[in-house]
Amino acid sequence: MTDMSRVKAEHLLGKIMSAEDAAGLISPGENVGMSGFAGAGYPKAVPAALVRRVADANERGERFTVSVWTGAATAPELDGALAAVDGIEMRRVRLPWRDIRRLSGMRCRRSAFDGSGVVPG
Repeated sequence: MTDMSRVKAEHLLGKIMSAEDAAGLISPGENVGMSGFAGAGYPKAVPAALVRRVADANERGERFTVSVWTGAATAPELDGALAAVDGIEMRRVRLPWRDIRRLSGMRCRRSAFDGSGVVPG
């Protein structure tokens, strides 16, 4: 859990929760916005918890995908991990990682990608 002393807006303290609880708020089919750039500043714990939920759903034979929206590239621990469990329905805005295109888009043809900013690779 986060060091609560870093939170300066006291009215937001009640919204802080574990990564598992935060991932539990995400339903299949939802759009999920994430921040960061390459290896800096992107969320790590919530995507990992979401990947566990997607993998559990897959084991039960249920489809659980989300659309992932970011303003820039993130890192394989976010995009790649979700792609590896076939958890990305659509990836938007920028898609730099070859593994995502290979695992989610090219292999199973179930993912949709916005063509803007796709980096060849």
